[in-house]
Amino acid sequence: LDQFALLLVVQTSVEHLPNLHAKILHNTMVCCLHRIKVPAVLVCSVYILYYLVSIYQVNAKYKLTDKCPDVGYFRNPDSCQTYFFCKSQGSEPEPRSCPENLEWKGPETDCGPPETVQCGGKQNPQEKKEEENMKSVYLYLTFDDGPNPGTPNTLDVLKKFGISATFFVIGQRVEGDSKAADSKMMVRMVEEGHVIGDHSYDHMKHNFDTAPPWNVYRGVNDDLQWFGQKNINAVNQSMIKAG
Repeated sequence: LDQFALLLVVQTSVEHLPNLHAKILHNTMVCCLHRIKVPAVLVCSVYILYYLVSIYQVNAKYKLTDKCPDVGYFRNPDSCQTYFFCKSQGSEPEPRSCPENLEWKGPETDCGPPETVQCGGKQNPQEKKEEENMKSVYLYLTFDDGPNPGTPNTLDVLKKFGISATFFVIGQRVEGDSKAADSKMMVRMVEEGHVIGDHSYDHMKHNFDTAPPWNVYRGVNDDLQWFGQKNINAVNQSMIKAG
């Protein structure tokens, strides 16, 4: 009965100690009971004292001053190898430990090699790769239906911050001698490092009807002729005239 009681105590408590403590305890218990024949009550008393001292030392080492915020497992901010288990909200955190050379990765008792674990500000390879990919993300700014009265202000802001953009222009708006100012804006776009895109020659005004929908695509073959060379010619000629 005494041995059974001791085994029960060990079974319910050994998991709360770091692995090294558990191994020492197990070996000591077996030696005392089966080889030295020490009474189980004495072994149990020594174990309980040892357990309490161990918990105190571990708690002191890892600064367990806070109560459990919730039920579950939590990282130890001062150690990558150890973590805490909380039985209930407001209870005392119970320190746990990963095997030697492994670190806690969560969400429960999972441990892994240091290179796969994020701990102490370091990142695992996958997270590092994702962060590096984020640094390579580009935001493309595009402006349609120009040039128009707001284009100079847009160019001023882009120049101030050193940003390049793409302007999808309408050839009809820069065609003819009366559009010289708009033609100069086209030249400025190129000189300041922007890209000029094709937004059709007339913004589909050739499909304008008295009833909506207006300026919409009606047929691929008919509408394609208003893109490409027809728009390019108008833009190029206006920029040549503007110098």
